[in-house]
Amino acid sequence: WKKVRERYYWKNSYEDVKKYIGECDQCQRKAPLKKASKPLRPIPVKSAPFLQIGMDLVGPLEQTEAGHCYIVVLTEYLTKWVDAEPIEEKNAENVVEVLTRFVANHGVPEVLITDQGREFCNQLNDKFCAQFGMQHRVASPYHPQTGAHTERYNRTLCDMLSKYINERHSDWDKKLPSMLFAYRTAVHDSTKKSPFFSCVWQASKTTYRFGFAIRIGCKRISGRR
Repeated sequence: WKKVRERYYWKNSYEDVKKYIGECDQCQRKAPLKKASKPLRPIPVKSAPFLQIGMDLVGPLEQTEAGHCYIVVLTEYLTKWVDAEPIEEKNAENVVEVLTRFVANHGVPEVLITDQGREFCNQLNDKFCAQFGMQHRVASPYHPQTGAHTERYNRTLCDMLSKYINERHSDWDKKLPSMLFAYRTAVHDSTKKSPFFSCVWQASKTTYRFGFAIRIGCKRISGRR
């Protein structure tokens, strides 16, 4: 609704959008069951973007036509920015390749947080972190809030993908960029800003506005671009 509100206005828009989503058959069939969870105590976060990131793995998933079975997810703790890349095998080489591209795009983080998986805790990753002066922190299973940021996005990502993949589940890697864009441009509950805005301090142009007015039957607000 917040994305719609940026571009359009009509009376009772919140109720209409809520009703539209609530009546979406695909969304309802794929919606995850809500489970009560204990609140997690926040961990200290760096004061600048891309200095503290969490890295996790999603999968194994249904193998795609390109041979991908896993997703490496990197979450930036301050802005909630997320990167995710599909990989074929769960191993140190693939994980370090993804991390290398992340560093090339966003700079070198001070802290990297992962779980105890062998794809993260190995000599290759240790060498990479040492080369760039990164501190590798391994989350304890008895301290779940350490990796909560990334795990929370993993659940969101899987939920989003489940609504858009084909019946054979063989195209989720093709949907991944669109899912990332949707997440990055959505307002985050904790920051009250989208990850995109928190990083570049301006709103992103979005594709949903084209044709939306025709389907819903509303006027675009003049002056909002």
